Amino acid sequence: VYAHEQTSTALRGSDIMVALQASCEDGWKDGAKSVQQLWKKTGSNCANVWGLEAEADKMKKKNYPEGGNWQEASYNECARDAVDAEVEKIEKTCLEEDSSQCVSLGNAAAEIVVKEYWCTPGSGAYGVPQAPDYKAECKKAATSICEGQIAAVANRWCPNRYMSNSKLLDLQDECEDQVDDMVPGGDME
Repeated sequence: VYAHEQTSTALRGSDIMVALQASCEDGWKDGAKSVQQLWKKTGSNCANVWGLEAEADKMKKKNYPEGGNWQEASYNECARDAVDAEVEKIEKTCLEEDSSQCVSLGNAAAEIVVKEYWCTPGSGAYGVPQAPDYKAECKKAATSICEGQIAAVANRWCPNRYMSNSKLLDLQDECEDQVDDMVPGGDME
């Protein structure tokens, strides 16, 4: 994709600036539209956002290469910048403004860890690790559960508010102190 040909044969003064701005603006619009189409192909599903940047980078190299004459270079540079901006906007929507993607990822990771290292669903298998300080172990578990439940409690109590990842992490950081304040003994490491 190259910069749109300018039809005017003689551009002077401010007309040149208008032509340059239009070429960059056209590139920006095309780059943003290309990412939106790519995102639509994935079903606009936030579970697919993890591969969007890599796909967009491939698209940038193919559709908006560096080099060429000044019109092509201007158009393609703006298109590449728009691709990056649109990917960032989609990532922010999926991963920052709504933490459910991260909560779901954490829940899925927890299930895989338990399956790989502890037991499988429905197996009824269990293990008893050596835990010399039961209070500390309990407090560690309670802290972890607290961290994992922050999003669920927030969604239950405030269903119309979306929690950002940064806010979720801030609240999760409060869990260890809260558990410590609620019960005595069992210093956590």
